[in-house]
Amino acid sequence: MKHAVEQEVGFLLHSRSFTDSRIILELFTRQHGKLKAVHRLPSRKRQATTKPQPFIPLVVHYSGSGELKNLSDLETLSAPILGAGTSLFCGLYLNELLQKLLPVEFEYAGLFASYQRALLSLSQAVPGEEDIPLREFELQLLAELGYGINFSMDTLGEAIGCNSERFYRFDPADGFTPTALNNDRRALICSGAEIAMLGEGQWQQEETRRIAKRVCRLAVNMVLGGRELKSRELFL
Repeated sequence: MKHAVEQEVGFLLHSRSFTDSRIILELFTRQHGKLKAVHRLPSRKRQATTKPQPFIPLVVHYSGSGELKNLSDLETLSAPILGAGTSLFCGLYLNELLQKLLPVEFEYAGLFASYQRALLSLSQAVPGEEDIPLREFELQLLAELGYGINFSMDTLGEAIGCNSERFYRFDPADGFTPTALNNDRRALICSGAEIAMLGEGQWQQEETRRIAKRVCRLAVNMVLGGRELKSRELFL
C-alpha cells in the first residue's frame, strides 16, 4: 500500500535528469531526513519558472513505500534564502555534504533546524566571515552522524585545560592526544587554549577559524571515505 505524506517541509539538495519529462530530486526534509523523489517537469513554456531550485523552503507531497518516491506536488514558501556570491558557494557545499553523508529516510530534526540557521547566517554574514556558519554546521553534522569531536577530553581521558603551553595532536578517528610541539607541518597540533576556543565556538580570532577549518576538513574527509566534494573546487 502506498504511503502518502502531506505538508512535509524540506529543501532541494540536488536534481538530475531521469527521463525527458522527469527529474530525480534529492530533498532534505524535517521529518524524514533525506528523500529521493521523481518529479514530473511542467511543459517547456513553464519549465524555467517552475523547476525546483535549492535554498527555497518547500512543502512537498509524495507517495510510495520504496526508496524512490513519486512527488505529486510542491509549493515554495519563500524566495531563495541565498543569492549569488560566496554565500551561494557555501550553501552548495552544505548541500553536497548532506547529499553524500546522510542515509535515506532517517530523521534529523535537529540537523534540519541547524541547516536552516546556517542558510540564514550565510545570507547575513559579513564578507569574509562566511566560514563561521560552515564550521558550526560541519561540527553539528559530525555529531549527528556519530563522529562528534571531543574538545574537552583528550584520548587519554584527561581534561583538556585552557593552557597555551600544552599541545595536542589531532586525529579525526581518535581526537586530541597530548604531544610535544614539533615542526611537522603534516600534523595538526593545537594548544589547549586553542582547543578550548574551538569547543566554545569563539570564532573572533582568524587563527581559531583557520584551525577549525583544518579540524573539520580532516574529520569530514574521514567520514567521506575517499569521496570527493565537487563544491570545494568553487573555493579554489
